[in-house]
Amino acid sequence: MTKKKLCLCVQSLGVGGSSKVVFDLLNNWSKTDEYELYLIVFFDIIDNRYKSVLENKKIKTYFLHKKRTLDVPFMFRLRKTLKEIDPDIISTHLTCVAYLNFFVNYKKCTVYHTIHNTPESDLPSIYRRLIRKNVLKGNIKLICCHRYLKEATEKLYGVKAFAVDNGIPANPRKPEENKKYDLLIVGRMTDVKRFDIFLKITKKILDDGIHCKSVVVGYGPEKESIIALSKELHLENNVDFFDSNQDVTELYKQSKIFVSCSTREGSPIVMLEANSYGLPIIGTPVGGVPMMIKEGINGYFYDVGDVNKAALIIEKLLTSPDKLQHLSDSSYEESLKHTDKIMADEYLEIFRGQN
Repeated sequence: MTKKKLCLCVQSLGVGGSSKVVFDLLNNWSKTDEYELYLIVFFDIIDNRYKSVLENKKIKTYFLHKKRTLDVPFMFRLRKTLKEIDPDIISTHLTCVAYLNFFVNYKKCTVYHTIHNTPESDLPSIYRRLIRKNVLKGNIKLICCHRYLKEATEKLYGVKAFAVDNGIPANPRKPEENKKYDLLIVGRMTDVKRFDIFLKITKKILDDGIHCKSVVVGYGPEKESIIALSKELHLENNVDFFDSNQDVTELYKQSKIFVSCSTREGSPIVMLEANSYGLPIIGTPVGGVPMMIKEGINGYFYDVGDVNKAALIIEKLLTSPDKLQHLSDSSYEESLKHTDKIMADEYLEIFRGQN
């Protein structure tokens, strides 16, 4: 029996939640022989942590060398690649679905588009208009990366959607002693992520007379202003900065608490990663975060911008080692409910049921 061809399409394999999801899906699916696996990557960007994809003989990868401006030759390469692969199923992520919409043979192939953020933010409105006709026809099926997105997605597009919670590889439980950092934040440095609030939380804890050493991992348009704010707050000796290409694994291991200050979120992979290393999360109740944090079990909430509340929660944990350890253990146990294998298996169940 001829195996069906399953093709994943992603903008890049750089730092980001969609790249991590695609990598974990491929890593799991390549352990079975159910499908022939293909990967299309628009931009020539690949982080070191994903290079094993290129070495996996069960995955055939195509880089399409897309430019960030209008790129007509890229469109021809995309059409040629799709014709060569001739896929039965395509799993698309981010804006890839809008480009594929011009060239996919929907009589033979079903497209599954994963929504990684709130449905209004996942795609620009012009892209949503481009795909709407094929969404309504059932040629493009929608998968939400978290169950909380399902209702909003169905309302926006007017069709039924699937929901598969994000997952990450399970980590062996190896607690580190004498951790270097008290607080960790990871993400793209934009105004939505509010890294400035993270610095002000660190400052408040120090002003309250409690030792606090923090680490910031990220890149983006706000980076220079965040570093400048750190100096303005006289935090040079209490906050370390790392680029996003830093091996975040070691920083998770060396940190006690993960902090999120976002004004908007989808279903952030970094929170799953933090829990998997035993870091409780102090976060804002936005987007899918309330579905990821169980108050008092794997973290606590504070309102967006409420520096005093966040600092108070963290101070209680830093001065109560037993409480912090209990929260750390519970965070790790919660992470085991959201593994990449569970995620990959649920995707396959959807594919099997529809094709």
